[in-house]
Amino acid sequence: MLSPITKEIEKFSVRFRPLPATKAFTLAKRVGALVLPLLKSFDLSKLNAEVDLNSIIDGVIETLSGLPDDKAVGIIVDSLQGCTIIAPGKPAIEINGTSDVDDVFQGELEAMYSIVLESWKYNKLAPFKLAARFGVQTKTTSTSEEAASTETKPGPKLALSGDSPQK
Repeated sequence: MLSPITKEIEKFSVRFRPLPATKAFTLAKRVGALVLPLLKSFDLSKLNAEVDLNSIIDGVIETLSGLPDDKAVGIIVDSLQGCTIIAPGKPAIEINGTSDVDDVFQGELEAMYSIVLESWKYNKLAPFKLAARFGVQTKTTSTSEEAASTETKPGPKLALSGDSPQK
């Protein structure tokens, strides 16, 4: 069972709570339809390579742009439902609908996409759940000052790692 967690993402403090089972199920189907085609574009023979998180976000944005507005907004709102988010300099807001998303993320769309992606990972939605079943684990690498010496490029990354044969 998932326990609530709090994370700092792009200067936002976000408290994630598990989605209700039926909401998670329907959202997993919708997220899978968005993200699985993106993952198919990656070379899975390089499971230890880092994938730029921004490229995944760009792909999600591109896919969302092909949906009718109400369906795209619905995915964003459903993904953040029940999260409590503190934007820099603002009070905490629990996301219950589109007006809450508007209040928190006005002028901060990049942060919104990063938090939505983190919500999908936290709730183990497709394809994150499927990836775990097949031995592929996802994690975001640190971009803190301590990690700066190991980063080749600034910005968040998504690391895909798994048991791939070494030759």
